[in-house]
Amino acid sequence: MTHPFMSNAWFEAIVRIRDEVGELPMNEAIKDVVINLVVTDGPDGDQEMHMKAGSFDRGLAENAGAKLTIPYEIARNLFVERDQQIAVQAFMAGQIKVEGEVGTLIKMQLPKEDTPQSRELKDRIKEITEV
Repeated sequence: MTHPFMSNAWFEAIVRIRDEVGELPMNEAIKDVVINLVVTDGPDGDQEMHMKAGSFDRGLAENAGAKLTIPYEIARNLFVERDQQIAVQAFMAGQIKVEGEVGTLIKMQLPKEDTPQSRELKDRIKEITEV
């Protein structure tokens, strides 16, 4: 069953998938990285979420090093399709707004370990997200 990106059902499915896949190996440099995200123009309006140690959750975190404001379609392509190029293009065009420590975002660009677990997580997230 598929769910709209960032809907309550999508977040619930993500939690189930993370629990089933288990803890992923994490680059030490990003273990403590927290980034807030405000996704604009979505089907349900603006949504707030945060990423901590590579995992998404709803709401903003108090200890975030940076905050991104990003349009819904760009966020979906970046986080579900893993299209890094669209993020670069959107940033250069001023569609992605950054507040706080830019160095926090740079840490997120460090190479991530490509493991069977990380591929499974990525593939399953893609499978449950509506096109």
